[in-house]
Amino acid sequence: MAFSRPVLAISCPVDTTVQPFQFVVTDPAATNVTGIIPAGAGAEALGVTDDGGPYAAGGLAAPVAIAGAVQVVAGAAFSAGVALMTDANGNAIAWVTGTPAPPVVAYSQEAATAAGNIVYAVLA
Repeated sequence: MAFSRPVLAISCPVDTTVQPFQFVVTDPAATNVTGIIPAGAGAEALGVTDDGGPYAAGGLAAPVAIAGAVQVVAGAAFSAGVALMTDANGNAIAWVTGTPAPPVVAYSQEAATAAGNIVYAVLA
């Protein structure tokens, strides 16, 4: 049975609304405090937001798991045990090669049968 147990989580200010279980990155446009935004396609994600959201810009800081077992939103169907990368919406999809190769951000612990499924993964 899969479970979610972040080993390490941090609180981050939010620059653009992020959803629960979404991969996030630091906002490159931030001027003072570095906030988070949804990760783009093939991004090197900082981590995954927790389930208390959605988290709005300028609101409460969002808890972000940066290590351990987490839940993620699938951007498409994928099998259990595969390497994952981010899609354009900060969701998890099966890793595909590219030039340059996108980073592996997690490994699925269970299969996603469709986009929008919430499944367990271990952060890479």
